[in-house]
Amino acid sequence: MIHKLWQEYGDFTSKQGFFKPKHIWITAESGDCLAHVWHKNYSLPYTEVLGRLGCRACSTLLGIGEAERHWKVTKRNKQGQRARLGVVRTKKQSAISAAYSHEKSALRRLAASRAGKLYKDADFDQFLGEGVWEDRKRLATRIFRAWYECWEDAQLNSAGDDRFAAALSVKYGGLKFYDEDGAQQGFDGPVNGFTLEDNCCVLVKLDDDSHDQPMKKFGYKYCILLCFPGFDRQKPYLKQAHKYWAIQELFKDCDFYGMIQEYYKQHPQEADEIRLRIYQNDGVVDELTEKEAVQSGESVKRKKYDVMETSKASRKRSQK
Repeated sequence: MIHKLWQEYGDFTSKQGFFKPKHIWITAESGDCLAHVWHKNYSLPYTEVLGRLGCRACSTLLGIGEAERHWKVTKRNKQGQRARLGVVRTKKQSAISAAYSHEKSALRRLAASRAGKLYKDADFDQFLGEGVWEDRKRLATRIFRAWYECWEDAQLNSAGDDRFAAALSVKYGGLKFYDEDGAQQGFDGPVNGFTLEDNCCVLVKLDDDSHDQPMKKFGYKYCILLCFPGFDRQKPYLKQAHKYWAIQELFKDCDFYGMIQEYYKQHPQEADEIRLRIYQNDGVVDELTEKEAVQSGESVKRKKYDVMETSKASRKRSQK
């Protein structure tokens, strides 16, 4: 188990293996990203030891420590010549001292738990818990929403936005699709393609042939780089023949979502291997989970029912 821990820690420090994708480190650079949240999303689902250890070492400690700290503050105020300090005064001074110490510690933890400083080597020495290695975390289920979500409809300037590109790479990266129009790319017939796992986005300037009209002072949009058999991952796509790649603009009801669904219908075993679940937009909600969608549907039904009951009651009063 120790060998597994240091192997995963080596991949983490060298950004290899599961920690190789660039978009997870772009997310880590955000000032609002906390270390234990980062480990929960990007380390815990894919590692056996390091993810669980990172969540425990970087998150807020729980237990009876809070009561022990209050007693420690009381003893700190009642020492030396202040040993006979009255109960009321001790309570007030301890409360003020504890509040100041708590605020100071919170600021220190917040500064240390930024994702750019995930944890120190000393965190491994402080970890004395037992029984955390029995259960291995299974791989997380990947949910793909096969529709054009509202947050994707954004035009940028020529500088782009690395965080927005990382969010798109999380959704569309590492997927495969089935293209019936493979002959247009120079193939003999239908062909299977894929998207890059690391960074599958390309910043493109919109023109008159684009689906979306360019906006003033913006006019740039991230599109998906489609790769076909023969594409070299080690070379830039612009230095390769156009037969092996294409640019897919995202918009509402585009064919790209159907191409992804068609591929995994033909290859269900691959969807099971990566634990992929594909959701289709039923026109009720957008960007909501299944539970939220059900709750939203129930609330809509309740509103309709209340309106019907109100209309019936008003008709009865008018008849009277």
